[in-house]
Amino acid sequence: PTRRSSDLHLDSGDMFQGAPVFNLFNGETEMRAMGLLGVQGMALGNHEFDKGATLLGLQLMNNGPSFPIMAANYEWANPDDPLQAKLRRFITDMSVYNVKGVKIGVIGLGNVSSLNSSVEGDNSLGLRARDAKQAVSDLVRVLRPQVDLMILLSHAGPDEDQVVAAEV
Repeated sequence: PTRRSSDLHLDSGDMFQGAPVFNLFNGETEMRAMGLLGVQGMALGNHEFDKGATLLGLQLMNNGPSFPIMAANYEWANPDDPLQAKLRRFITDMSVYNVKGVKIGVIGLGNVSSLNSSVEGDNSLGLRARDAKQAVSDLVRVLRPQVDLMILLSHAGPDEDQVVAAEV
């Protein structure tokens, strides 16, 4: 679905990050504050996993933001598996916005270099890393004909961002 607005407020991730308020309220405060600040989309940061995928999933389910959280380079475990975190239901690859008549496609990338278990087959995070260039390339092919402008909203890090930008 295309989201309509007169401006576009995006965030590159790490709304959860070890501050005393996070440690006390487990991310509920940050999630609500981001909505009140008018954030309309966010890349999934590695610090969203600071207290594990299950806590992140609970916060998204109970205090879910009014905006999409994006990470196209994550492959998620089956959300119907009762032993896995249900994050696939809450994290999307991309979103489309209509800002003053301009259609903007936003593709999100998450950081995988600091998520040690993300490169393992079965892991506690319920995700596996996907090649960022391939993930972005696949989405660009689909989105480009439908939008006027494309944005890569990334938490992958400057080195990976430069490679994706140069090659895709």
